[in-house]
Amino acid sequence: MEKVVIVWGKPESYDVCTSRNDLKWMDCIKFCKESVAIPLCALAATDYKDMCYFCPYEGVTSVTPGIADERNKVAFRIMVNLFNFSTLKFWIQVDTTSLDYCPSGRESHGWCITLIQTSPPLNYAAAVQGAVDNCGKGILSGVTSQWEMDIVVYQGGKIYANLQNMSFYIRMDGKRTAECEATPTTEECMSVQGFDTMDKDVTSFQFYDWITDSSAGATTGKQCIVTVFDGVNNGKQDFGECGDTTSLPVYAFVCGLEPVA
Repeated sequence: MEKVVIVWGKPESYDVCTSRNDLKWMDCIKFCKESVAIPLCALAATDYKDMCYFCPYEGVTSVTPGIADERNKVAFRIMVNLFNFSTLKFWIQVDTTSLDYCPSGRESHGWCITLIQTSPPLNYAAAVQGAVDNCGKGILSGVTSQWEMDIVVYQGGKIYANLQNMSFYIRMDGKRTAECEATPTTEECMSVQGFDTMDKDVTSFQFYDWITDSSAGATTGKQCIVTVFDGVNNGKQDFGECGDTTSLPVYAFVCGLEPVA
């Protein structure tokens, strides 16, 4: 099975690579994986000018590590044997059986993030446990950057297409506290402090694209954060029921894990 490993930094050379300036980062990776115009594209990269580079296998060089500034990034295409539970070693070590995009740069550490596809029903507690069981003892994750949200939306879009455009929810970290169920519109309850969370790196909803706002759903029994794919609000955040019975079926959850150096 093919996977993608992403690191912060830049290749030593682009000498045998081609480039485009009209693709966002996730589209840059997708183009490398799917394009027939770049034979055996093995590496995609972007820089501070938002240029997208495509490099064949013979053009893969060492990568000079960079800081998590959301600009200089490199994506390696790799093949993984899912029947071999060994780990992949670059300058990071990750569980390749489950995590696709790793690491994203959080303030003090890297972060691997992916969607785990499942079958409904999947209540919130089961999603929390599912992250432990299926992500190398990871957690149900939120997002701390636009780059992480782009991953959720990109992978959610692939599931939506595979489901032939059937509406569904993706479970994310965050369950409204009992106190805030009664007062969802206060400043505190509309902030991260109004939710019980597993992902303590999420300190604000800056990168969440709410259909309405972070007080939604409280009066109708919808207390858990979800990402929606319904043909109208694809990739936007809202609230769904926390139990097994949900307005839309749950077909995935967001898993996160800090890579091991």
